[in-house]
Amino acid sequence: QNLGHGDLKLPIVNLSDKIVGVLECNVVGIKGLDSVGLQDAATQPMIITSTPLEIGHRGCGVTDTDRELFDHFPCVPENTYSSLLLAYQHGAHMVETDVTITLDHRAVLYHDLEIHVGKRPLPLAHTTYNVLRNLPVPEVTATDEQRSEQLFLSPSDSLEDIQIGSKAFPELSQMLHSLPPDLGIMLEVKTNLAEEGITQAPYHTDKNSYVDCVLRELFEHAADRRIILCSFCPTTCIMMRRKQGRWPVVLIMQGSTET
Repeated sequence: QNLGHGDLKLPIVNLSDKIVGVLECNVVGIKGLDSVGLQDAATQPMIITSTPLEIGHRGCGVTDTDRELFDHFPCVPENTYSSLLLAYQHGAHMVETDVTITLDHRAVLYHDLEIHVGKRPLPLAHTTYNVLRNLPVPEVTATDEQRSEQLFLSPSDSLEDIQIGSKAFPELSQMLHSLPPDLGIMLEVKTNLAEEGITQAPYHTDKNSYVDCVLRELFEHAADRRIILCSFCPTTCIMMRRKQGRWPVVLIMQGSTET
């Protein structure tokens, strides 16, 4: 059965074959990865340090809603190549970024599971990559000259390169090849959290296929880059840990800030 996460109900019968109760179980069905050669992959050692790591959250960018806070500072959109590179150039040991999957199984960097086109929410899992790249997604505004100055780009870098670097929905494989190899990445895998009691998008995807898509991208393109996998979803973390042993997996949580 193509089961990623759900409830299983089993009848309890007595010696007379009469149902006397029901046993309800919360189950996770985990499929192994195939045809990727994962069994031969070496385990990446854990990152051990006596000092705190500086990790750039979504790189070093801001969201469109943060624009008023940063009017005095030329800024770049979060979860873009420019944002991740900027964090590295300012001394970050690693960057944290979010990955989600499109309808045609492309792993892209974006925080939310859906975007709003006008007043209509559009789930990324229902949208192909080509359609996604052409949507009028609002971005934090900054002139190309400001971005060039902020990113410490050399004279050989064109304004076209800067604009491409600031576009939303970059592919994970593209980032793994383009970013400096010594920059570690903390990759938050975004999945549908409806079964975890969190409603963000009114759709469901097969979690096995979803996680497999991200892991295949990493095995094909991450090389020796330091990677930490993480998610707010316990089921996703269990899957990522059972499907591979190369990269550490972290369950992240967020508590109430009320006093």
